[in-house]
Amino acid sequence: MTDFSMTVTRTSAGLMSFNIEDADSGINVLRGDMTFDSFTRLITGVGNVRLDVIAWRGADPRVGKKRVCLEVLLTKEGMPWTTEQQKEHIIKSPEVLEAIAEGWVMACDGTSSQQNGKMWRVMLVRYEDIK
Repeated sequence: MTDFSMTVTRTSAGLMSFNIEDADSGINVLRGDMTFDSFTRLITGVGNVRLDVIAWRGADPRVGKKRVCLEVLLTKEGMPWTTEQQKEHIIKSPEVLEAIAEGWVMACDGTSSQQNGKMWRVMLVRYEDIK
């Protein structure tokens, strides 16, 4: 059984926003809003309070699994200058191809962040059963 964390915030529109996240996978399972009046009725024990669901991912197969990250470092030697060429270069690198073959999925190819130093950082992710 997995643990969930819940956050309640007040939006700039005056609504109460609920976010329920699977603690292991980091997947936001439910996001919804309700009026402040409905929220006060909820916390005082009134049942059947309406929640307008904005996002629902309860059927997501990653829920209940542990999110595991893998960092792959690639040498910048021979790295192209344009973003599209960089993405193609990263995807075709032997290190990334091997990780993808082992079930990893690209989480961040690093092209949207500044990469200082001699190495290029690529992040991959996969979801594993909790033991």
